[in-house]
Amino acid sequence: MRIQLVDSSNRNHLLPLTFTRPVSALRCGILSIAEKYTKRGHEVGNETQDYLQRKFPSIADATVCVDGGVCPTDEFLAAAAALMSG
Repeated sequence: MRIQLVDSSNRNHLLPLTFTRPVSALRCGILSIAEKYTKRGHEVGNETQDYLQRKFPSIADATVCVDGGVCPTDEFLAAAAALMSG
């Protein structure tokens, strides 16, 4: 699955951490949120502030857009896959 991780308006609540990276690049344990999706076999892109977009590119034809602060679980990814098929 090709997943676009989108920074929501809640990004501002995480400043100054999100001045230099999107929310999905923040670490939650040993891995970042984006790395957790990648480790589960998904291709990940970021939709973030213009000045960060060069370092954290988006993907052109994402199959699903997800809030960048959502940590993936098996149940969440199964629900996202079910949305795509129906």
